[in-house]
Amino acid sequence: HYSTPYIQKIISNGEKLWVYDEDLEQVTIKNAAESIDLSPLAIILGSTSLEQLFNISQLADKDDLQWLQLTPKTDSSGFEFINVGFNNGLLSRMVFQDNFGQTTRLLFTGVSVYTPIDSDKFEFEAPEGTDVFDEAADQ
Repeated sequence: HYSTPYIQKIISNGEKLWVYDEDLEQVTIKNAAESIDLSPLAIILGSTSLEQLFNISQLADKDDLQWLQLTPKTDSSGFEFINVGFNNGLLSRMVFQDNFGQTTRLLFTGVSVYTPIDSDKFEFEAPEGTDVFDEAADQ
């Protein structure tokens, strides 16, 4: 869930990926596997071996974190690099730069591993009046 610069929710059940732009009142539905494998989300989900998708190098420790830099092996990822910072083996920060030079920084707090999550958190139902663009249906 993003709240700035605009409200956006990204939800996936492993088959579909919903990107809901609240301000625009629209949702785009994509094939999850194709959308996730070449994105920073692949790191979190572990959907594919990182070595298959990225060249991985160790960076200097900074801010009490151990850092790795992942550089995509293909130009189709949309990213120049993804830096991931770990604290005691847990993902703590992620910094990535897209092909347009825009840098995004994510800070993970309250990380809990192996915690059960209700399956309804992985489904999305568009609010009434929402424009739906189903790119997954075209495949």
